[in-house]
Amino acid sequence: MLFYPFTRLEILLFNSFTSHFFKSIFFQTIFIFVSIVTYGQEPVLQFEHLDMSDGFSDNRINQVMQDQHGIIWAATKFGVNRYDGDKVRLYPLANSITIYKLQVKGENNILVGTDRGLYNYHKEKDRFELYRPVDKKATDTIFNQKIFSISISNSQDFWIGGSTGKFYFIQEGKKNYSFNACRLNPSFPNADIISLSQDRFGKIWLGTSNGEVWSFDPRSKALHPLQEIENYYPISDILVDSQSQVWIASLGNGLYRYNLESKELSHYTAKAKRGESINNNIVLGLYEGNNERVFIGTDGGGINLYEPIKDKFTYFKQEDGEWGLSDNSILCFGRGMHNVIFAGTVHGGISYFKDRMSVYNVSPHKLAFETDKQGSRILEDSQANLWITAGRNGLRKYNPQTGEVDIFIDDKNNDKDLSGDIILSIIEDEKERIWIGSLREGLNIYDTKEQKFISFTGKENLSGIYAIEKGSDGHIWVGTTNGIVIYNEQLNIIKRLNTHTCEGLSNNRITSLYKDAKGEIWVGTENGLNILSAEGEWLESFYTSNKDNTSLSGNHILSIQEGPDLSVYVGTYGFGLNRYSRRDKKFERIGVQKGLYGKIVRGILIDHQKNIWLSTNLGLSRINNDTISNFGIQDGITPFRGGEASLSNSGRIYFAGNEGLSYFEPESLHQEISQPRVFFTGFKIVEEEDSREIEPSGFWDKQGSDILKLHADFSLFTVNFSSSNYFDLEDTEYFYKLEGLNNEWQALNKLNSITFSNLAPGAYNLHVTTKKGTEEPSIHKANIEFLVLPAFWQRREVQVISILLLGLSIFFLTNWRNRNIKKQRDDFKKIVAIRTREVEKEKDKAYKNELELLETERQNEQLKQKRLSDELKFKTEELTNSTLRTVHKNNLLVEIKEDFIAEGKKHIELKKFFDQIVGKIDDSLAIDTEWKQFYSIFKQVHPSFIPSLKKENPSLTDRELRLCALIKLNFPSQQIATLFGISLNSIKVARHRLRKKLKIEEGMSFEDFFKLKGL
Repeated sequence: MLFYPFTRLEILLFNSFTSHFFKSIFFQTIFIFVSIVTYGQEPVLQFEHLDMSDGFSDNRINQVMQDQHGIIWAATKFGVNRYDGDKVRLYPLANSITIYKLQVKGENNILVGTDRGLYNYHKEKDRFELYRPVDKKATDTIFNQKIFSISISNSQDFWIGGSTGKFYFIQEGKKNYSFNACRLNPSFPNADIISLSQDRFGKIWLGTSNGEVWSFDPRSKALHPLQEIENYYPISDILVDSQSQVWIASLGNGLYRYNLESKELSHYTAKAKRGESINNNIVLGLYEGNNERVFIGTDGGGINLYEPIKDKFTYFKQEDGEWGLSDNSILCFGRGMHNVIFAGTVHGGISYFKDRMSVYNVSPHKLAFETDKQGSRILEDSQANLWITAGRNGLRKYNPQTGEVDIFIDDKNNDKDLSGDIILSIIEDEKERIWIGSLREGLNIYDTKEQKFISFTGKENLSGIYAIEKGSDGHIWVGTTNGIVIYNEQLNIIKRLNTHTCEGLSNNRITSLYKDAKGEIWVGTENGLNILSAEGEWLESFYTSNKDNTSLSGNHILSIQEGPDLSVYVGTYGFGLNRYSRRDKKFERIGVQKGLYGKIVRGILIDHQKNIWLSTNLGLSRINNDTISNFGIQDGITPFRGGEASLSNSGRIYFAGNEGLSYFEPESLHQEISQPRVFFTGFKIVEEEDSREIEPSGFWDKQGSDILKLHADFSLFTVNFSSSNYFDLEDTEYFYKLEGLNNEWQALNKLNSITFSNLAPGAYNLHVTTKKGTEEPSIHKANIEFLVLPAFWQRREVQVISILLLGLSIFFLTNWRNRNIKKQRDDFKKIVAIRTREVEKEKDKAYKNELELLETERQNEQLKQKRLSDELKFKTEELTNSTLRTVHKNNLLVEIKEDFIAEGKKHIELKKFFDQIVGKIDDSLAIDTEWKQFYSIFKQVHPSFIPSLKKENPSLTDRELRLCALIKLNFPSQQIATLFGISLNSIKVARHRLRKKLKIEEGMSFEDFFKLKGL
């Protein structure tokens, strides 16, 4: 009976469901108990995922791998999926076909083992076809049967395992070899060869569907069973590692390890103690990673990792969140570029991770952490215990040697325990007392010798204690939201520093404190940086300035640390890092331009190798000789949300949060050194009538007539590309150079496509490369040659013929034109002579007419000037006569007025009557009717006088304006007095005041003043 691996797996799962269900309760109970009492520090893996949401045809991935260009190939029940970082393309093989194995052969060929034969990928046709060997004599029956396993011997040769004991050695261009295990050794069972692997000695290890393992020597044709193994479950995978050990995975009986040198066999099953063996007996896939580590894919137990140095197993299971394993059933592993390992799952698509584990972790469950994302601060005390703030859940004391955890939380009914569950700062003094600052509940001091909290004065009156630092003479500086409080060793407050008591302190909200080599205290606040003396006297403050790039980059200070060269590093909230030079007294701003990605720098520490480590909102950044390296989630480093990393006495770096306690040795954390490859993912050409998309693989390594051609009528040519490093796609920057247009590299930033238009006909070569951050561009470049075809009229031969025809046409046309021009020139000369004589006559006649016209215009102008002069003279005489008549009338009225006054004095009985008449005379003298008439005539003679005078001096009264008008007409003062009905002396006074008001210089007459002002 033929064997189907995945169908058999499903049957096994179904048959064992009931027993597993009851066993799971027991094992979960044991697991919880063991996790509490067992000290566990496990390596960290951070997973990223690809699934149907990215375009894959199914979430069940039977096989997965990455080729040398960077493309991911994954097999599902619907066919082979090709993922290029942008989109997925499905290659269906046949209806209901089952894919067992996927392998890369050489640079561009993909082999696919199925239940209907062996397929390979043809890049020229961009499709999968049944494998056809180069050797024409080879029979097709070899490649048409079931192919369960493939093992690449070298870039061209490979082994394949088939049904009923048949396996084959395929050589490109040479003779192929077929082997029948049943004939080689009659003891071989009539079973399928499910797994096949070659060791470094050339032996082939075969795993069968009935659970046996055999070794085959191609030279001697000897086939022998591995008698040490007793197993009846199908062998799902075989791995021969770099230490000459054969790892054997079974579908129900756990995992075997056979040492080829010592002949020792180890059997690992889920019944063993946690950490000493695998956690699930159904093993589906094996993979050897870096440092001889072996990854084991199980059905339900996630990924098991064996570390030979520790001889220990670690388990990675499905977790909620962005970076956990997507499914606990791992069907296969596939090698990727840049130390990436791909894992195909049953329900979760592809989970992939970096195989460079340097970070180890103590689980949050072990530390009784809750899910609060507030980051932790860590203190290593003098006894090597770790004090870890636990978000909103108090404080933990953790012993790394024993794994013991002491929990400190705030019991509101107990005044002698920890006050406040939100701990912001922590430090140990010289007497081994732990100072603990909380957000709202004040300051705590824990005596590690007496193992109790100490009561002291004023502890409850402090809040927002973000920073605590040891000062000189054993004093402790406590930074609060209301300044600094300094305690002595006797726990008495000896000084309070704030903006009221310390002149110069920039702000009362203290966010960081640091004692430098001179004993001075650097004080970071929410609004500036300060330096205080050891006694608390203000020395200097620093602020940011938009006009000075040598000032602080931001005023909200989070962290301070003195560097190895005594320069001071200052971390800010949102504005990166600053380095203060004591010699230059200037700040150097360190941000994205210099390679520091994180903008929130919560902590700064210096390791034993003098490297500077920054705890940022994106993870950890390391400064080594001005070279900045950034480490994030993919390296096992989580972003810092309020906490910071800490350095132990041994040189280990710790950090903690809701993911638990993590640590690593600084020298073990390295950035990826392999450079990513760029590959084209698609070409799109938009032409006048249509658009077409072209698969790039068809043009790899093509030259000459096979290069990509663009017709002359194309309007747009779009090129899409991607990077082989899928872990850093979001941070990848691209650059391009188009030879034939511009030989300089051009930046595309993070854009993974480029569009060309209006390219002149000719040959072009497009180069695309990539880089990450401030690193150098990758040495690997993607190249595509393409040719822009000329239009019909742009062809060289057409242009040559056109030029010749045009030249001949110009020659004949020029000769014809020259003859016509000569004939026309002679005719023109005759006509010009005749017309010249006629023009001379016309010019003489026109000149005489023009003289007569000018004489007539001159006479008319003289008449016009005379008429205007007469009119002006008339108006002036009329104005003068009118004014004189008014003067004469007023004189008469004045005389009559005086007569009535005299008569009134003689005839007392008629005095009242005479007074009435005198009053009417006065009213008549005051009436402005004559003045209106005067103004009307005056404006005709001098239209601009009154308006210009008002503009020159707006404060002039109507009476003063009238006086100016009369002076302009040269009226004597006596007549002016009569017109105004006042005495001569009053007129003299009025003229004097008017001179002052107009600011007429002494000795200058009114007439000269009016001329000077143009009035």
